[in-house]
Amino acid sequence: GLTAAATVALIILKLSADWQAFQSCPNRDVLSWDANLRLIYTLDARDDILNGRAGRALLASVRSPTWPPLHGGVSLLAFAFTQPSTVVDAGIGFAFYALLCAGLLAGCIWLAHEEKLPLWIGALAAMFTIVCLFHTRELTAYSLSAMLETQGMFFLWLTILALYRLTSRATVGPWFLLCSSLGLFLTKFPYGHILILAVIP
Repeated sequence: GLTAAATVALIILKLSADWQAFQSCPNRDVLSWDANLRLIYTLDARDDILNGRAGRALLASVRSPTWPPLHGGVSLLAFAFTQPSTVVDAGIGFAFYALLCAGLLAGCIWLAHEEKLPLWIGALAAMFTIVCLFHTRELTAYSLSAMLETQGMFFLWLTILALYRLTSRATVGPWFLLCSSLGLFLTKFPYGHILILAVIP
């Protein structure tokens, strides 16, 4: 319990500090080139939907040879409640970063339970993994610039948990495996292709 609480505190403190640093940045409207292009496509789709051309927006997202529609769909949902901005788009990537950290803690504790190990070992493994992630400065930069890496890592972790259950003679909900792997594929096509190559003997 103490290790898990310390990990939660670490996550909250680090992510809060990262977001405050981002908020104090004098220019928060700068995205990387691909994130900027994705935002333009999303704004075009939003304009099509608002003008009654939802079919055109859907067709454009399906035809995209580079980026699947999942991130754009999440952005469209967020823009339904807020004004479109690069800050909101960057916040989506940061939210997936936070979900990844929370998922790592919960998943490692669950794995320890499944393997009949003390739960503090799972919490300690999660803390070690999260500390390693926090020391990767590029990951923080990706999470605050609307890149897809944190979203992909989140769905990859869910897919790993689903595959673990599938191979450990435990019953796995088919929807869990389907949604996690589909989320990974729809984050970035190569992620799904690499997953298929990895799991097929």
